[in-house]
Amino acid sequence: MRFDVRKNRKLTIYPTFTRLVMAGDLSKPDAILCACESFWDGGIEWAVRNGYDCMENRRIPF
Repeated sequence: MRFDVRKNRKLTIYPTFTRLVMAGDLSKPDAILCACESFWDGGIEWAVRNGYDCMENRRIPF
């Protein structure tokens, strides 16, 4: 089954995240961290809303 982005609501942070990367504006660690955290949170929210289970119960070994 192929995923069609057009049929799903866009992640709201995606434009901010990609704008930083595409512009090469990677000199501000705080802005990058904020964009990445927001992107991840938006992805989790989207996955839950669309019925995807992306939680891992195993502990990270460090």
